[in-house]
Amino acid sequence: MRNNLRKFREKSNYSQDFVAEYLGIDRSTLSKMEKGEIKYINPVYLFKLSKLYNVSIEELMGYTLPPKEIKLVFRNEKNLDAETRNKLKKIEKVVKNILFLKEVLSNGQDRD
Repeated sequence: MRNNLRKFREKSNYSQDFVAEYLGIDRSTLSKMEKGEIKYINPVYLFKLSKLYNVSIEELMGYTLPPKEIKLVFRNEKNLDAETRNKLKKIEKVVKNILFLKEVLSNGQDRD
């Protein structure tokens, strides 16, 4: 994963200082994360980085797990306004990310 963090940061043209400030951490901590010196990264940071770099957490972490389809279904979904449907899509994405992280952690996968 260490190469991906740096790769996506550089591809996005962000400095370490900017990304560290965005995450609310020291630049030296970000540097250690990018070098793989910090083995377990706070999932909140992964969510924030994936949003900042506009990539999935899977891409950010360098994992390729078989995709699991998940679809949240709500009663009267067709009667919801566009804003509410968009919020539900965002919730669905968060649930998918949580399930992905759960599977990665339970499989004990470690790609550095």
